[in-house]
Amino acid sequence: MTRQAGFDVLWLNGAFGVGKSTVAELLRRRLPDAIVVDPESIGDYLRLALPPDAQTQDFQDMPPWRTITRVVIESIATTYGRPVIVPMTLVAPVYFDEIIGRLRAGGVDVRHVTLRAPRETILERLAGRADTTDWSFHQVDRCIEGLDDERFAPWIDTDGRSPRDVADVVLRSHAQLKHRSESYGHRAAAWASRRRGRVDVVGPRTSSPRPATRPSARRDRGLPVSPPRFAGCARGPRGPGGCRPGWSGCLP
Repeated sequence: MTRQAGFDVLWLNGAFGVGKSTVAELLRRRLPDAIVVDPESIGDYLRLALPPDAQTQDFQDMPPWRTITRVVIESIATTYGRPVIVPMTLVAPVYFDEIIGRLRAGGVDVRHVTLRAPRETILERLAGRADTTDWSFHQVDRCIEGLDDERFAPWIDTDGRSPRDVADVVLRSHAQLKHRSESYGHRAAAWASRRRGRVDVVGPRTSSPRPATRPSARRDRGLPVSPPRFAGCARGPRGPGGCRPGWSGCLP
């Protein structure tokens, strides 16, 4: 797969009204070969295709939406070798793992970043959109609270920044996003291996899972007897502030 932009997929997360679609369009202009894939259109299709008794209020709760979204993104990224930009709110951790986690475990380089803004700013932006529904307003608090989870880091604050400035920050953040993506991909691969019945030991900065060995075999090879484990943070031991010194978890 040719990575012309240095990544396969860039997932722009954030509450409804935070500016994901606007930033995605600006990034598409900055990366002429990029393809913007909006999974909301998949939800619109399922609304038309499925009978009422098979639908849910939030189309993300319909299993076909999550499966189709993952397959479409993976197919476009691997078929055309062009960067794929996905502006989509994804708050449920289990759905994050089901879509982004499985893409990464399958070898797709997914960079994820969450755009955020104060509640008042988001409500103001939603009020200024002609297509905003009452449902979107009712999701603001749920999104703000849910996206504060470390799973959805790194975060980019959009308040007081123009969409162009936000796009600039996203483009400058590739190295940090790559580190988090690789670390998560290793954990996802280890999880998948356990599901297949094979025990793998994955260190925080290894390039691929390596089979676990018996203690005696590890001693013979001069390896530590206790397999390495994740320290809980992709960037190493946490400091007094909750993260490793020099790393706040948020992009500037």
